[in-house]
Amino acid sequence: MSSSPGGGHTMWNYTPELPLRSAPFLHWPPRPGAIATHLVRTWLPLRSRFFMLAVSFGIWAWFMPSLERTKHFELGWIFEAWLRNLILVTVVAGGLHVWL
Repeated sequence: MSSSPGGGHTMWNYTPELPLRSAPFLHWPPRPGAIATHLVRTWLPLRSRFFMLAVSFGIWAWFMPSLERTKHFELGWIFEAWLRNLILVTVVAGGLHVWL
């Protein structure tokens, strides 16, 4: 907290610019320059984005049923995908609850 001119304390109160704007990759037609600028300026570092992309690709490559199996609607591969997603959500959400 910081002191106000009257000697009291003022609370921090963030007010964003209004109206709120959505990210440029949600707009049509796509503008690659605006998307690149947005990705560079946002709070999440680029290395974190690449890490998440690499992890998601690894999960898809090693833990997803093969595309040959998914050609036909069968409960076996659907259950595998569901179980994989359940475990990932539990690990991520549970890990965040434990850490925070």
